[in-house]
Formats: sequence, C-alpha cells, structure tokens
Amino acid sequence: MVWYLTLFCIGLVYGQQTQCIYDGPNNNYFLNLTRISTWTFEYETPNHFYYYSPCRNAIPCNQGNANFQNNVAQYTQGANQCDHYLSVDNGQKPTYSYSGATWIFHY
Repeated sequence: MVWYLTLFCIGLVYGQQTQCIYDGPNNNYFLNLTRISTWTFEYETPNHFYYYSPCRNAIPCNQGNANFQNNVAQYTQGANQCDHYLSVDNGQKPTYSYSGATWIFHY
C-alpha cells in the first residue's frame, strides 16, 4: 500500500511539470525545452558568474534591499548582489529563422 502511495506522489510531482514548448511558423517546427526547464546553467568568466534557468524565473537576484526572481543573472565574483538580470515574460515567444534553422528570442 505504501509503495502505491509513493508511486502516486512521484507521478503527481512529475505530472505537474510545466510544459515549455514553442511552435514555429505554420506549426512545422517545435522547440521543446520541457526536459531542461528545471535545470540551471552556469557560466564562469574571470570577473563574472552567469546563471540561466530556461522557461522560468528561478534565479534569485539581490539589488540592495530588493529581491527579484529572474531567468538570467550576472554576478560579479565576490559580490553578494547581481549586476544585471532578465525575467521571463511567458507571453513572449521566439521566432524561427529559416536562415541557419535557429530560434531567436527578442528581449
């Protein structure tokens, strides 16, 4: 009985994952980021850390006394607040470019 309850709870959590799918022109192309939508990507340079969370505002950004949740953030190494940030607007969709077969997000 406990085993079934555990499976039900796991299924409930995974079943509530937000879909992150963008469709291209005439629904011929799709960009499906659902599988990586819970990941956080990091990139480090000698002076900065960059963080990116696809499809969601999951990165905390401190600006003085204000706290924001963002999609992208840049931190200076050793500082306790982010320098630049960007939040996701769920209404904005990327465009598909036939030149190079790329998706372009405009911010």
